[in-house]
Amino acid sequence: MKTTVTLAKRAIIRGYGSTSIILQTYATSAPAANVASTILVKSSTLNGPLFQVGNHAGLTYLASHSVLRDFAVAGQSGNGGEGIVILDHNVTIANVSIHGMGTDGIRVGSDTGPRCDCNLWVIENVVSHENGRDGIRVKHWIDGLAPDANGGTMTHVDVGFNNSVGVNFINSWLNHLYSVIFTGNVSYGLVFGQSALYNSVFGADISEGNCTGGCSGAPGDVLFEGGAQPAKVNNVYGPTVFENRVVDNAGLGTSNTYTTIKSSLVGQTLHGIMSVGFANATTNPSFPSRTYLSARSGSANLTFPTIPPGDRRFVSIGLPDFTGALKTCACDPASDFGPGITWNVWAGDGGCFVGMYNHLSTSVDIPVILWRCVGLLFPVVP
Repeated sequence: MKTTVTLAKRAIIRGYGSTSIILQTYATSAPAANVASTILVKSSTLNGPLFQVGNHAGLTYLASHSVLRDFAVAGQSGNGGEGIVILDHNVTIANVSIHGMGTDGIRVGSDTGPRCDCNLWVIENVVSHENGRDGIRVKHWIDGLAPDANGGTMTHVDVGFNNSVGVNFINSWLNHLYSVIFTGNVSYGLVFGQSALYNSVFGADISEGNCTGGCSGAPGDVLFEGGAQPAKVNNVYGPTVFENRVVDNAGLGTSNTYTTIKSSLVGQTLHGIMSVGFANATTNPSFPSRTYLSARSGSANLTFPTIPPGDRRFVSIGLPDFTGALKTCACDPASDFGPGITWNVWAGDGGCFVGMYNHLSTSVDIPVILWRCVGLLFPVVP
């Protein structure tokens, strides 16, 4: 295809095949005979999107509720622009695979203006790989007014090996992502850019080798962006994300959060609740209006030296960046130690310390088992 297809009215573009496919070669050879899908080839001479839904014409919504589904897009080397651009509201992209676009695989919203009403978009069962910039970019033109690339839903999406970000939110609000995988992108897998507000991600696989380009010399999977208009109140729930691969530059009081589930033993997951109490010696205690807590976790197979009768020995489990005036630890051994042996834990700079006490009249060798610890720092300035 050598020209952009613009949907100026409501339409359904539907190919053949019920699922998207991942192309291994882009228009360099004929597809295998058993590939039962429609493949659209974007010409190397096309420097705009392959599909554009809406045309900014006075926010007339003529292309609203359009649907693009059941096809694959392959870009020839040298093409420019996106695979699909959404410039109207309530547009659905489903069962689509996009590869090798010059810029973004999919873009929702106007990158540089004029304004569009691009709300209530739906992207489901989509693959967006090896594109020149972002896999999926959701950005409304920053013109000083409230954005209009909001209230979208992304479900069962695979963004990988793109030349910049996997999924990039900029000046976009109240979008929700479910079951998305971010793999091997040159920059971060997921970015909440400037004025990205109230977006939420549920159950994503993010720690998949993103930042192959280094991300300013450090690894990273998720970025909460700072600056004059920082990302605020974005939430990432239950993904594969680890502390040293999350970068929060958004600044004080913006309340971005990520909640991780970290696996321990094969087939098991460590779940827990830590209760924090505040003690005081005054009649009328005063508490800050907001207290920030920061958790660290670690696990190790601990080896204790032989413990003489009536004596104790201790070892430590290191926790990342666990230094502060106020901290506490909670640890859990994988098995009990029988009568006459007690243990306790306490927090120190760099980790949790486990002490074992031998109440017996003979020396004891403690078996090597797995210990899991959670450390809590408070208060913390985010």
